[in-house]
Amino acid sequence: MDEIVERGEKKFQELNSPNFNSKTDTIRFKDNNIYVSYIALVNGCAEYIGDINYKNDSIFLNLINVGEYECTEQRADRLTFIINNPKNKKFAIVKW
Repeated sequence: MDEIVERGEKKFQELNSPNFNSKTDTIRFKDNNIYVSYIALVNGCAEYIGDINYKNDSIFLNLINVGEYECTEQRADRLTFIINNPKNKKFAIVKW
């Protein structure tokens, strides 16, 4: 987080954006799977698992806090989702 803060508000906004950033994030449709990787700002004391929801032609990526704690601290984590896609359908991907 110190590095993000030092880079200024623009970098913070890029990581906290609902949009994917072509410099740090990837979405690949390959071999009957969708591979999604992005950097997100999350609660520094929480423990997360990933969850996905389908709605029409969109996949919504969510994080669920399964830990016992939350705090005011933030951290930057790389989140990775591998989604089974046997029909190689081109979904729109939406991150939380």
